[in-house]
Amino acid sequence: MVHTLVEATQAVLSPETLVVLRVLGGAMSQVAPDATAFAHRDKQGMVMITHYGLLSADAASLDARTQRVFQALSPYANGAYAGFLENEGEQRIREAYPSATYARLVALKNQYDPTNLFHLNQNIKPTAAPSSS
Repeated sequence: MVHTLVEATQAVLSPETLVVLRVLGGAMSQVAPDATAFAHRDKQGMVMITHYGLLSADAASLDARTQRVFQALSPYANGAYAGFLENEGEQRIREAYPSATYARLVALKNQYDPTNLFHLNQNIKPTAAPSSS
């Protein structure tokens, strides 16, 4: 995986590029996966690639190339970390959580934010907004 990461990121590197490989495990991996919203405790590592201070024309090109890096890494990976996601849609948010954890977060959203007031984030949507009666 590291060889693939190095080879694939050469196409996206610029002075504004940050590639982070975080090694996971240790005490973090001893917590049950369903004990918190962060459930990827059984994984060995996490990769983040981002670009800072680019003009929008450059950003579009780099985004496409960055997606190719993640495609190259896909045989080694699954899941996502919500804190690293951009505006990538509901499916990517769901990938950040196992099904049972996502359902638990929806139940919390239904209880504490049923109108989805707090939606300017990696949003967990409530199942239904209350009727206005």
